[in-house]
Amino acid sequence: MPTASTLTLVPSPQFQAATLTNLASNGHSGEIPFYEQAFSIYNNAPSFVFGEWYETTSDSLFADSVKFANKSGMALYDYPLGLALRDVLGSGNSFTEVDSTLNTENSSFTWSNDLINWVDNQDQPRLLSVDNDNNRLNEALAFDLTARGIPTIYYGDEQYLHNDTGGGGTPYNRLWMSSFSTSTTAYQLISKLSALRTGTNDALAYGTQTQRWMNSDVYIYERQFFGDVVLVAMNKSTSQGYSITGLNTALPAGNYSDYLGGLLSGLRLFDLIVVIVGRERDEETKLFHGNSKAPRGCFSNIHR
Repeated sequence: MPTASTLTLVPSPQFQAATLTNLASNGHSGEIPFYEQAFSIYNNAPSFVFGEWYETTSDSLFADSVKFANKSGMALYDYPLGLALRDVLGSGNSFTEVDSTLNTENSSFTWSNDLINWVDNQDQPRLLSVDNDNNRLNEALAFDLTARGIPTIYYGDEQYLHNDTGGGGTPYNRLWMSSFSTSTTAYQLISKLSALRTGTNDALAYGTQTQRWMNSDVYIYERQFFGDVVLVAMNKSTSQGYSITGLNTALPAGNYSDYLGGLLSGLRLFDLIVVIVGRERDEETKLFHGNSKAPRGCFSNIHR
């Protein structure tokens, strides 16, 4: 790794100086302190700064956001994917909306893995204010932590925090937390998936994402980085199970155990999330997340 003395600053010192000079010469001196603070963040690396561009992929300015991200090198808050995920898990839309958004973004952004995943934020009603079902939030958090992109968790989601006054919008989505528990299902889910993401399997942090099977209720996708593979399956239906056949994956065929150790009781064919982790050529593959109840034999028809 390079030492601090050999690091190349981005933006460059020349760009920073030119920006400040341009602001002063064009009557915008009042903005100089903001830019000086922003540049200081980059100059005192390591740091992570990202931009926010509120839109969907059908927005007329979507192409401009793509150009900004691709040309500036700054990651963007993934509003299109976050809004699509909330439509699917909060409003009952089909998973095709999430899949279509991913396809559009992955073919547009040079570094789609640098986009910032989210479920809730300070400008949107919390998901539990849209649909007061903890399972929906569990599913959204699991997607946030396993889909391509850099995950963010809005404070309080691990506590199922929400206030639905006025539809849950600002300021009721910015509640003060009076307590904190590490025993909630959401907290444990975030902890375990974060450990996987930063552990020995690099598929979640760096891998490609491929849709493997889909209908309105079910979404199955695979992350792969060289030999590391993670296969994720979720069914948002509260009453309907589905038989998954003809599923192609880089993983070898076999039975898989629950990485979460029964945290979400994987015995039911509906209202579930399943994540299978392993290596492309390693038989020590395991199932690590069953969000509500997934039978061990539900992937008996996996094919390489």
